[in-house]
Amino acid sequence: MSEERHRARLKVVFAAMGVYGVTARSVARRTRAIGIRVALGAEPRAMLSNVLMEGLRLAALGVGIGLVVAIPLARSVERLLFGVRPTDPVSLLSIGVIVCLFSVKAALPPGRRAIGVSPTAALRSD
Repeated sequence: MSEERHRARLKVVFAAMGVYGVTARSVARRTRAIGIRVALGAEPRAMLSNVLMEGLRLAALGVGIGLVVAIPLARSVERLLFGVRPTDPVSLLSIGVIVCLFSVKAALPPGRRAIGVSPTAALRSD
């Protein structure tokens, strides 16, 4: 496998680790609120969906900022690309979708932990 592919995979892994870290920290800070919601009858599926949507929002924000920055800078790398334009919509869209999918996958472990929060343990965590 080429060095370029290794670098691309490493970048995706680092992006997923970042989303995982931010999402895990957010869930840890909201443990009490999650426990109260569960005690009041919140569905575990809704709690998981809430955490996954947070990860997806974070990824969408990152992709949006990345596009805003990347499109004007695309001309500087145009001579390095062969067979594809730097602003190729298919490439930009596919990269955005991949980042969003990996972000949702990275948010799954904190989401599963959020589902398993015991209401009594969450209320004692102060």
